[in-house]
Amino acid sequence: MNRHTLVEELLSSVASPAFSELAIVIEDNSIHLLPSDVTLFRTLRTMNEARSFRLVFLAEVVDRHPPGGMEGVRQSLVGALGLVTAKGWLDFLDSPPDIRTARLPSCN
Repeated sequence: MNRHTLVEELLSSVASPAFSELAIVIEDNSIHLLPSDVTLFRTLRTMNEARSFRLVFLAEVVDRHPPGGMEGVRQSLVGALGLVTAKGWLDFLDSPPDIRTARLPSCN
């Protein structure tokens, strides 16, 4: 069984009406990799075909002082998703993805 078939089978078995949002959590230092992650967006498309959802990208800030602060991280994510959208990789969505940021607690 290939990965796409497995994903389709798993999502088609979800009966809860509470499932409506899928969050992709990405560390702030990996945002720049999104526009080249073809596999992620192919998998998301397959998942959406099996069960429609609202997509959320959550950037977790791991750097205590990221360049530009939290707004800089948000803008980086907006820019990366703009490139992804320009490639047509999000055209399966009914609405644009939500963009959120969160700071991870410090581990001192």
